[in-house]
Amino acid sequence: MIKKLTQRDKTTAKQLFLKVFTDAPWHNKWDKKQIDLYMIDLMDNPNSLSIGYYKNDSLIGLSFGYIYHWWQSTDYLVKELCIDQDHQNQGHGKIFLKELESYLKTIGITAYYLNTERDVDAYHFYLKQGFTELKGNVMLAKSLKE
Repeated sequence: MIKKLTQRDKTTAKQLFLKVFTDAPWHNKWDKKQIDLYMIDLMDNPNSLSIGYYKNDSLIGLSFGYIYHWWQSTDYLVKELCIDQDHQNQGHGKIFLKELESYLKTIGITAYYLNTERDVDAYHFYLKQGFTELKGNVMLAKSLKE
């Protein structure tokens, strides 16, 4: 079952996010200030859309993202998507995506996008779920650290 997350869900969502992304393969090292600011970025903006995936009333999956309006459509940009490691490789990711897609259609979303790294299992999982790599696009970065 999925549901739109609210401010009341923020602590539980943050706990699951940290559990997943501080472990392999990501190994993120979040400090309290940065994770709190990131949760504000993900959940407190006017176009934020945060969806939780539940099993037996326990939050086991997350999709954090933004709705944006483009000249030809209204889309959902997924910033973070995860399933609790204890529930991975059991079909929950596939079910979550199907339920998420159904929900997105009901609110007028015509496409959704996400980024991941090519050398992690998630990349191959997304391809199996019908995502395609946008060959004409590239993500660029420039460090401003000295």
